[in-house]
Amino acid sequence: MHVDLGLAGIRAATSVLSLREATMISFATLGLGRAYFVTPITSDRRFGRVHSANNMGDDWVRDYPERLRFEDPFPDLSLRLCRPLRWSEARGVDAPGRQEEAFYGYLAANGYSEGLALPTYGPGARTGFVGLPATPETILDEDVLANAHAIAQMSFLRYCELINEEDPGDARLSERELDVVYWIAMGKSNSVIAEILGISAETVDSYVRRAFRKLGVSDRTSAVLHSVLAGHLYTGPFRPTPETDPRDSAED
Repeated sequence: MHVDLGLAGIRAATSVLSLREATMISFATLGLGRAYFVTPITSDRRFGRVHSANNMGDDWVRDYPERLRFEDPFPDLSLRLCRPLRWSEARGVDAPGRQEEAFYGYLAANGYSEGLALPTYGPGARTGFVGLPATPETILDEDVLANAHAIAQMSFLRYCELINEEDPGDARLSERELDVVYWIAMGKSNSVIAEILGISAETVDSYVRRAFRKLGVSDRTSAVLHSVLAGHLYTGPFRPTPETDPRDSAED
């Protein structure tokens, strides 16, 4: 049976606010009226996760950025599995540790015992996540999982488009600038980066300034966050010998 998910409203959204409204209308067609959104997803939970919530309650809005994001296993798990899953499945995939147990306890105490964990993917290796609490009356069958995931994925793609439209600046980082930002993300100082790359500390300083200028930031944390959001940050094993990039020698 065809179900009108209201996806046209998502495509027509012209701001992040209107996109969230259209997305929630689409989720409501499946009987899912609450949601929280997290992006980008990185292996380090301390870094770069922007959280927003709809109809999750004031306690959730306060507690998630301060504490719950360190305990929440769903974003990492769903992205690792590359598929949506029910919250009740999570325990069977990964045995919860102390932090995860605390998170499950918080969910139960606030009436969020079941729900959906939905991974989302965008251009430039961008990643995101949508969590959807469900009421006991909500049927979370395979059709609901598939439709909810389709809504979340389309919403995230439109989100990436809107972010690009809002900040279309020239952030084409050269290979060496990408190398430097990579090691900044790994927590290395400029002097250590110089040793790793086999260049002078002054040259590293120059690459850092260039990267900051292109990204439109003034500090290291913002540089890494913007690089993740834009898909610039290389997340695999470091390549010790990058390809030659003519922009390296052309820039002063």
